[in-house]
Amino acid sequence: MTNNGTVNLTGGTLTATTGFSNTGTLTQTGGTLAGGTLANTSTVNANGGTISAAVSNSAAFNVGGSVTGSNSFSNNAGGTLAIAAAGNYSGLTSLSNAGAVTLAAGGRLGAASYLQTGAGAVDNTEIGRAHV
Repeated sequence: MTNNGTVNLTGGTLTATTGFSNTGTLTQTGGTLAGGTLANTSTVNANGGTISAAVSNSAAFNVGGSVTGSNSFSNNAGGTLAIAAAGNYSGLTSLSNAGAVTLAAGGRLGAASYLQTGAGAVDNTEIGRAHV
């Protein structure tokens, strides 16, 4: 499944068995995004719900609310995982970073493991809130 425009997921379950390619804007405020891998090359605004698909991020992945992950998150070179002050992204099985991870004061990020690769960077002003 490919999104070249705008998708707003507010409830229910969106299952993409072969994966979900986002080249537009995906905004999730509720519900579940499931199946395969979410490959983001544009903008994801995750503000609520569950993302059970693995995530491969090469652009902007913004977390502004409480989001539960249940798979891996790969933040590729050129990608930014940004956790806002009200953001809480937890439950990830692993997080690998070759891009940028920013964690605002009050924001939370939780993963069972963390791997820093390449020239990636973590804004550690609030790293105490990152649970890995």
